[in-house]
Amino acid sequence: MIKETDCLHFLYSNQARTGEVKLESKLQFSIQAPIDKVLPERAILVKFSAGGADEKLKLECACRVIFSFESPSQVLDGKELLQAHQAEAYRALAELVERTLQAMGQNTFDFPDISCQTSC
Repeated sequence: MIKETDCLHFLYSNQARTGEVKLESKLQFSIQAPIDKVLPERAILVKFSAGGADEKLKLECACRVIFSFESPSQVLDGKELLQAHQAEAYRALAELVERTLQAMGQNTFDFPDISCQTSC
């Protein structure tokens, strides 16, 4: 279960303002564990960036999605955590970006689909 989503970095620049823009995106996942490993929490750090070749549109975001487990025996680490919760962490980042863009009065962003089989 997601306990919290922390935005660590957000950058948005739109100088295109008209029409569709072809973007290339990059996505990276990292596992984070608390110093006190007894805590039944682990996090997935999600970094997403997208931009056009002409640099007129740029979006960068990094967020930490913290997962809370009911007991230490249920805690997942490493690849197990990614396989079980990678898509959920990505959706949390996408929702954070969408809410932020809407609050800024900008158009929503069409996030690419991901599959754990190709990125785990």
